[in-house]
Amino acid sequence: MPDEIISSWLVNTALIQGCDPMTLTLAVWPKWRIWTNDGDRIFNEDRLDPICALSGIKKVTLMSASLFPIAKQIYGKRPPEKGVWTWFLAPGARNTKRHSGIQYCPFCLKSDAKPYFRIQWRFAWHTGCKVHGHALLDRCHDCNAPVEYHRLLAEDKVITVCGTCKVDLRAASVRSCLPEALKFQLMADDVLINDVGLFQGSAMNVTPWFELANYFVSLIRVAQRCENEPLSEFLRLIGVQLPESIPMRPGNHLEILNTHDREGLLAAIFPLMSASKILFEEALQKSNITRQGLAGHRMVSPTWIRTTAASLPSTLREKSTRSTARLDGPRSRYQVKRMMARLQRKLDMAQR
Repeated sequence: MPDEIISSWLVNTALIQGCDPMTLTLAVWPKWRIWTNDGDRIFNEDRLDPICALSGIKKVTLMSASLFPIAKQIYGKRPPEKGVWTWFLAPGARNTKRHSGIQYCPFCLKSDAKPYFRIQWRFAWHTGCKVHGHALLDRCHDCNAPVEYHRLLAEDKVITVCGTCKVDLRAASVRSCLPEALKFQLMADDVLINDVGLFQGSAMNVTPWFELANYFVSLIRVAQRCENEPLSEFLRLIGVQLPESIPMRPGNHLEILNTHDREGLLAAIFPLMSASKILFEEALQKSNITRQGLAGHRMVSPTWIRTTAASLPSTLREKSTRSTARLDGPRSRYQVKRMMARLQRKLDMAQR
């Protein structure tokens, strides 16, 4: 189907044949447990040889249904074989269970003659349905479990059934999406379609454009977590409205956050990515932000940020040669929330 992601196609193929998805993939790949990893990444295209031979579908067609081609375009090279891919939702796989990773639009699934899940629903910058104008969902509306269609059984018959509680995901209610988040989503889509981005009136290649957007996401999260008046003033002058929850799932990458939290972050960075050069420079000057405030030493800064920050005043102090012993005492609120979020994810998986 148009824009169908390869894992959705595998599950639909299994259900049509009257067997469990895991049974089908075990028959195709006896030595590869595809569902214990992110099967949509297909880093090694030779993995597709068995399914190409059985289905008669060309390898290039199946590769185009994976995340690999878009990831290669964003990275500007082959993405890493392991680890989280920047700008792609991570399933958080633990054996065959998932923490997150797949979004869906109930209205799109309703309108399909044969329901299927789209490639674009795995993009981290996608939080709304541009067809129906509401926010995407990433969990079952009845049991709050993540979408795990690979755990369906043959008797479930349709891919829209929740793998945990067996309700139909097409019955979920929806809410409106944030306009600024949808604007950023369409902006990012255009960058990939045209293979070039636009920032402050100048053309920018795909890779540096997404690197810059990712840096602004980190900057927003720093502003949420720390009391930095110049940074907060700079963002206010640009027109950024910080998300309400502070912090949002501390310690998590953007690619692991739920749809609601990502939507707030992406809505916040849209003014930064669409601001004019004049507005940006005026905000830097009026806010009295320092070089370290814009390009923090703990964050990997894109070239554009380092160049811009070089003209700002520096407050960097010389490092002391005296070693400082770690003081015993209670952990910070941020550290405690980060540890609790990690523990909660493990408990949620254990209960399913």
